[in-house]
Parts: sequence; C-alpha cells; structure tokens
Amino acid sequence: MDLSKVMDSNHALNAKFADVFTTIDGRRYHVLTCKNFEANATVNTEEVPRLGAVLVGHKAVSAVLAFTMTVYKASEIFDDLVEKFIRTGVMPRFDIQISNEDSAAAELGRTTKVLNGCVLDGDVLLAAADAEGGWIEQKLSGFAEDYTRPEKLVNPSYM
Repeated sequence: MDLSKVMDSNHALNAKFADVFTTIDGRRYHVLTCKNFEANATVNTEEVPRLGAVLVGHKAVSAVLAFTMTVYKASEIFDDLVEKFIRTGVMPRFDIQISNEDSAAAELGRTTKVLNGCVLDGDVLLAAADAEGGWIEQKLSGFAEDYTRPEKLVNPSYM
C-alpha cells in the first residue's frame, strides 16, 4: 500500500476549534456563547425528460442557504432582532462568520465562511424557567441571502 495516498488523521478537523461572530446593525459580536453551529447549502433540482434517453436528467435550478445554531442564553442580541421586528415590521438582517482552524492540521490552514443578509426563521427563546435547573439554551435557525469564503483550506498533497 502506498502510504502517501492515505489521509493524515490530523486532517480530521476538530469542530471545537471554531470561532463564530455575528454583525448586527454594524456591531460585531464574538458569539462565545455558541454551543454548535451548522450552515448548509441545499441545491434544488428539477427533472429534465429527454427524448431518446431512458434516464431522466436533472438540472440545478435554485439553492437555499440555511443555518442552525444553539447558544447559551447569556445575551439577548437575538431577542433585540425580534423586538425590532415586532415594533417596526422590519426584520433586521445580519451576518454570521464562522472560522475553523485546527492546529493539528496547520498545513491545511483556516477556513472561513461568512453568511450575508441573514434572517431568523422560527422560534427565538425569550424567557425560560425550570424547577429542575439546567442550562438555558436556545436553538436558532434562519436563512442567508448569500455567502463568501474569504479563507479556504489548502488541499492536502494526497488528494
């Protein structure tokens, strides 16, 4: 077996080594209360029937950028967005930046995605009480209008 064609185990990036920031109304917050974060691009396709072909083709026609995150309720920056929406009828847009950099995989570098024009969708926990205690966490979800990749990982040599 050619060991130069085997993945280096250190290249399995550890998700713990991430930073999350959000920019709301021009103010940038380091979201250290973030417990987990995930952003996905969903590509939607439509079938393309083709004369003379047994297999149905498919064509990408749109995409959706969505995110979910769970944060410890130690800040009310997202409550402020809900309040502004209720008071004005306009949901403020915001940006979210997430960067991953694992020092064990230093030769791969750092990856950063910035979700632009985000809007909340679904529940925002405004208050909670629990006689049995526990951490107050809120799961937030929403959509983004666009994204950028200011930093990209370097492909390892064995790829």
